[in-house]
Amino acid sequence: MSTLTLANGITYHYTDSGQPIESQYKTLILIHGHSFNSGIFRKLLPLAPSQALRLICIDRREYNGSTPFTSEELRIIKNGNDEERASFLAEQGLLIALFIDGLIQNLALPIHCGGAISGWSLGNLYSLAMINAIDHPKLPQDVRERLKVFLWTYIIWEIPSYILGIESPPGSYVPLWDYDLPEEDRGPVFGTYISSFFDHGTDVLAGHNIPLLNHRNPTPGTSTIEKMTQEEILSSTNFLVGPKCDTIVLEPPYYGTHRTNLRKALLDDISSVDKWGMDVWHIYGDSCSWNVVLSPWILEEQCLKANKKVHFRTIADANHFLMWEDPERAIAVLKECLV
Repeated sequence: MSTLTLANGITYHYTDSGQPIESQYKTLILIHGHSFNSGIFRKLLPLAPSQALRLICIDRREYNGSTPFTSEELRIIKNGNDEERASFLAEQGLLIALFIDGLIQNLALPIHCGGAISGWSLGNLYSLAMINAIDHPKLPQDVRERLKVFLWTYIIWEIPSYILGIESPPGSYVPLWDYDLPEEDRGPVFGTYISSFFDHGTDVLAGHNIPLLNHRNPTPGTSTIEKMTQEEILSSTNFLVGPKCDTIVLEPPYYGTHRTNLRKALLDDISSVDKWGMDVWHIYGDSCSWNVVLSPWILEEQCLKANKKVHFRTIADANHFLMWEDPERAIAVLKECLV
């Protein structure tokens, strides 16, 4: 594991698949989700070099030794007003933009070969913020120009509906908000739930039938985390971060902020991805939990209405942890987005 410290003292830990044999290759920056750190991508790393691909998996702040949030930042996350929260998220996007530029320079990444950024799950909140950093007043012009050359593709990988500011359907369920569970149990139960396979039914998927999505009945015995060794779980998770700063950003007080970020990033007449000149993909497994399956249904409608081109790619019979269940297939899907 490597680190990169920004000029302001913020340090990010990251894992790196390393430079392929070819001197010219594509680079994909991955941002992990709620409770699962960059270790969840570990099975992808040895597969990347043979595909002329370099994977760099950032550990978000609070995870794996990356700089924790300050007490003031935690206050804003939990109790800040809309303006403070929007400013906080914009600052996190700026930091990730500066981190990517630091990688370009420190690792001599071939910027003319094309790079991509992808958030997975909750990580999409921070990739969206990074996309919108193109207009951040603190982003130096030379960094902006370097990133515009480097960043060809934005991959939305299984974004939960909350981060699009979508109101949850009646009767929705996720263990994070199951108050019948002791608070200390919600994270581990969530890990089992979110990494399971869900059978939503062919007709439900084909008809985008939101009321009939399967919320509470994952297929027994299919949870990815239950197939992992204790060492693999310990090195891929941190269930203490969720109650501290991750779960709150998925809750309704943030929905307005999320809708604004989405609009700026993808849906405005001249959006942030337009300014970067990026292609956009949305990929998701149709055996994911309901809040992941719902997102592309809504987002596709929004993109059509706004006349925005986004490539939507459904991965048949895949749960939320394709990178662990079938890493070869995951690499193939990701590389398909980079062509």
